[in-house]
Amino acid sequence: MRTRTLRWTWLAGLAVVGLLAVMAATAPARAVSRDALNRALLATVRVAVPVEGKRDTYSTGSGTILSRDGYVLTNFHVMGDIERNKLYNRKGAAFIAINPTNLKGAPTWIYVAEMVKGDPKLDLALLKITGYMNSDDPLPASLPLTAIELGNSDDLAIGDELSVIGFPGLGGDTVTFTQGKVSGFLDEDGNGVFEWIKTDAEVNHGNSGGLAIDENGKMVGVPTAGYSDTQSIGKISLVRPINLALPLIRAGVATAQGPAPSAACAVEKHPDGAVITKVVFAEAVDRNGNPQGEAASFDSGIDEVYAVFDFSRFRNGREFRFSWYLDDEQVVDETVKWNGGASGRDWVNVFSDEGLPDGVYRLELRYDKKLLACGSFSVGETASASPVFGPITFAAGQRNDQPVDPGTQFPSGIREVFAFFDYEGMADGVSWRQVWYVDGEVGLDSEDTWDGGEAGSYWISVYTKNGLPDGQYLLELYVEGELVQSGEFAIGGGGERAPSQDEVEVVGVVVDANRRTRPIADATIVFLKPGVKLDQWLRNQREADIYTGAVTDKDGWFQLPDPLQRGQTYPVIVVADGYKPVAEPNFTVPKDAPDPYELTITLVRK
Repeated sequence: MRTRTLRWTWLAGLAVVGLLAVMAATAPARAVSRDALNRALLATVRVAVPVEGKRDTYSTGSGTILSRDGYVLTNFHVMGDIERNKLYNRKGAAFIAINPTNLKGAPTWIYVAEMVKGDPKLDLALLKITGYMNSDDPLPASLPLTAIELGNSDDLAIGDELSVIGFPGLGGDTVTFTQGKVSGFLDEDGNGVFEWIKTDAEVNHGNSGGLAIDENGKMVGVPTAGYSDTQSIGKISLVRPINLALPLIRAGVATAQGPAPSAACAVEKHPDGAVITKVVFAEAVDRNGNPQGEAASFDSGIDEVYAVFDFSRFRNGREFRFSWYLDDEQVVDETVKWNGGASGRDWVNVFSDEGLPDGVYRLELRYDKKLLACGSFSVGETASASPVFGPITFAAGQRNDQPVDPGTQFPSGIREVFAFFDYEGMADGVSWRQVWYVDGEVGLDSEDTWDGGEAGSYWISVYTKNGLPDGQYLLELYVEGELVQSGEFAIGGGGERAPSQDEVEVVGVVVDANRRTRPIADATIVFLKPGVKLDQWLRNQREADIYTGAVTDKDGWFQLPDPLQRGQTYPVIVVADGYKPVAEPNFTVPKDAPDPYELTITLVRK
């Protein structure tokens, strides 16, 4: 049998990219790759801010998703009046619209957000998504969002590619992409740090707060203003460099570059824009200064720990200070003249010949007396790690403490659903809580004292004698009041599931609809889990919802690595370069399907 099985980590990415590729129109060659551009387009959102006291009046602009927990960067003037430093509404509330995955339709208004930090001088504002516009359902810990990766605006040079994405009014309701070059830089106060990137890429009303990307698709700025000269019919647009936004971002968000050094660190803004974007602790560093053996806790007896950090906009000769604390008592405080250059990676370390004492260590890094970063780690048993709960597996039963018939869709009338998870970092006697929601309403809220030890596997269940009601379920697990894990499943609407042992292997071929003797190589076939809504999956692209899949070989043949159940219904997606995609929300395996079960899939050329 001529087959090729798809590796899972590649399948999820290819399912997204392939679908977008076959749906998108052929475009001319460009510096930024299609994959990177699609990600940037999906990370760009539309922002509408209600103006208090003026009915049906909104300030509109664009924004960029920084993280899947819902942080969005935009301009301050989208949120309020810069001159008066006053928000358009007291809560700093805004509505957020998300682009469709095919990037051809208007964005959908889904979320409500609030401003968590703003800087009128830089004309920047950081928002946090706090809920849904049309629902009181709680938000999941990780939203179905596409986050942008941050670049380094200091690396830009005149003539480099620069592209702008947003929702200008003249572009209608859909997202708009324009290309250009870096035309120059503006240093308004003459301090050697440029406040603006000049570009010939179009920035118009509505682009404000959107996204400027480099040739790699990374965010390097925030489109803010455009200036035109009607006499010369020319236009220069201004983009706020992303490096100037980093202190604002790090004050409240874990970005795509990594988490802020410490949630408890009151980072200060440096007037020259100097920043430290990341701090990690490690057992050693290599000759290039990269961390080796990264960790947040270390065994007793270790004699040295390194703190590796990334920095930018530094100047040689300036004062640099690093302070180490052990259990809140200062043990090292040293000030040196900085000689590491303008940007890059560096490290400091804490050392003891007798071994570092057990305890909690904290590092503070200051440049020109401004606190730019801090972080902490532990040594020995005195610093137990925070509890960690693994992903939740739901099942219809359990046998020998193992899940039986696991899944995320269960039939109507089921009396009990089990939830299995691994854990570590726990301690007997701590308070923990399980909350089960049905269609957004609390169905069960139970608090107890933990008795499962430090690490292992655990299961709980929800049960009713007359059968659990149909609906969408959410389980949240808390330890000492902190949410540590959540998971979702549904009851009803998925039909009766076939017995788990009634399975068939699936093989087949993908061919051209007009010439059935012509096989299609490198076609992607994706089967989603039963009960997953196809239209929702196309919006969020959750890897966890994929059941199985494969890619055809040069002869168009494929074999699914996992069997399908007779009588079960699966959503199916088939994509191939140059062909129209096939999306079937309800493909049912016949109850009398032979084993193996052969499929012939035909695709139509675009």
